[in-house]
Amino acid sequence: MGAYAATFDEERTWILALDVHGYLRAEPQQIAQGGASYVVVDLPSTFRRTIALGSSFFVLTHNHPTGSAWPSHADWVLTHDVAEQGAQMQLLLLDHVVLGLNEYYSFREQKLWRLSPVK
Repeated sequence: MGAYAATFDEERTWILALDVHGYLRAEPQQIAQGGASYVVVDLPSTFRRTIALGSSFFVLTHNHPTGSAWPSHADWVLTHDVAEQGAQMQLLLLDHVVLGLNEYYSFREQKLWRLSPVK
């Protein structure tokens, strides 16, 4: 996915819908396309797409055309909002991965943000 995402000059966001065993239920689904340094993600349509794919677990991923995978403040806010609002609908965000040119940033791997459990 990283090599594919690096081909774009604008930020794009995808969801990876997973089954209970962690396998992809479908190809990555693009949910948003923005500009060179931003993307706006519509949360209701993101959750509808996840549910339509028959998934309760998903990974959010987006590219940074600058090549740096370091998350912006907006990336942190998006991650928090997706996790919190998704949990209210029994949808569990497993990770948010930011893709740079030859690097990635995984919120889960960095353990800098606690993923909200489904309540």
